[in-house]
Amino acid sequence: MKLERELWLEPLLAIIASVIIYQFNMLFFVFTVPLHMLALRKDLRSFLTAAGIVLAFILLQETVRNLGFGLSRQDILIVAIGLYGPIFLLFAAVWFHSLQAYMDRFYRFIGSWILPALTGFTLIMIYEGDSQTAIYTRELIEEQFSLLLQVGQEIGYGDVLNTFNPEFLYTFVLEVIKRGFLPSLVIQMGLCLYLGYQINAKIGKTEKVQVIRFKVPETILWPFLIAWTLVLMTSFLELGILGIIGWNIGLSLAVLYFLQGISIFIFQMRTKGVGMKNRSVVLWTIILLLLPGINILAMVGIPLFGISEIWIHYRDVNKEKLHENNS
Repeated sequence: MKLERELWLEPLLAIIASVIIYQFNMLFFVFTVPLHMLALRKDLRSFLTAAGIVLAFILLQETVRNLGFGLSRQDILIVAIGLYGPIFLLFAAVWFHSLQAYMDRFYRFIGSWILPALTGFTLIMIYEGDSQTAIYTRELIEEQFSLLLQVGQEIGYGDVLNTFNPEFLYTFVLEVIKRGFLPSLVIQMGLCLYLGYQINAKIGKTEKVQVIRFKVPETILWPFLIAWTLVLMTSFLELGILGIIGWNIGLSLAVLYFLQGISIFIFQMRTKGVGMKNRSVVLWTIILLLLPGINILAMVGIPLFGISEIWIHYRDVNKEKLHENNS
């Protein structure tokens, strides 16, 4: 009896925790962390069952919510855009843990981008299309954006917002989202997976992920260069969706090289006897990314530093073993 209770208790707790976390709008993406923890501790079947129940709950909740707002057929694109994030965070978790026996950790993570990327590019093409649903969706989002600016003016940001044309701001925000939706999702996926590993390690259930060991395979350099070549070409040619693909893939891979640059920095500090905890590195990285001017240098320089390890061997295996206990 006790064994049976243990079999369903952890999946049930993971489901409850995921559903509760999902209710926090600003941090909704963290809802997959309990599922990652479950997958790392329990069998695949328990994890897939829990993930399926959480998915069903999210779909039910969002359906009820949208029906409450008077959902119509024309709202289907808005609903799809709203569900994009949670559904593909769940998909990424399922992909990552289901293929554990067939791929190493890095390529499972890369592979989890494929369907979210294809779906995201498809949604962009539909959104920019000439269908009645697309036109309705664009007009509704523009209207909501204008209301947001109006609220901003009413709460005391009028002097700042009045210097910008609302149409220009809407176009600018839309272009940022189109070029950055995939790297944003990649960061969320990676953070949730990392938290799952680290929390499990704290309670003695799984191995701890060592940031100091993170390294991007050399073969990734080629898609990185191709993607940024497409980005460069957008300065001279109108590439449409091809340019958006270049931006998203280029920035997503830049995130990986950014992390590699950070891991090299941690290794170098520890070989010099400077004990740096991962928390300190995260804090200083956030500070760097928030400082005007310096943040641009950090966002460009750190990934390039990571890429340079292809030619410059910053990390010696023997030295790393000497210092791995400090991570």
